[in-house]
Amino acid sequence: MTLTVTKHNIKPAIDVFHKNMQPESPYTLTIKLYRKPRSLNQNSLFHATCSIIASETGMDASLIKEGVKEQYGIKERVALSMETLEVPKPSHLCDTQEMSLLIDGAIYEAAGLGIDVLIYQQEWEQLKNDA
Repeated sequence: MTLTVTKHNIKPAIDVFHKNMQPESPYTLTIKLYRKPRSLNQNSLFHATCSIIASETGMDASLIKEGVKEQYGIKERVALSMETLEVPKPSHLCDTQEMSLLIDGAIYEAAGLGIDVLIYQQEWEQLKNDA
């Protein structure tokens, strides 16, 4: 269950959480600052940048995307059997700030390969920071 609360509605939100709790079951509660989910424009920009890199290098676009997420993305812990792994957070779950980091990483990687994706810089800066 995810609850988005403000100072003004925290009591009713906690009451809803409490009402839905199972007796004798332990819970983990995480509190973090709310950020808007990534925009469709940000998603398009990330995929377009990775596609340009793929086109210029002959590599598979999905491998480029996974590599950028691995290098620049937020990591999540996933428990499997007896071990816990850190894996890149799926881009569809990123917030605007996290997606901006992925876009910056893709542009940095492109520049490192000599690929000029910044010819669209003005339009892309607006899309990257789209909230």
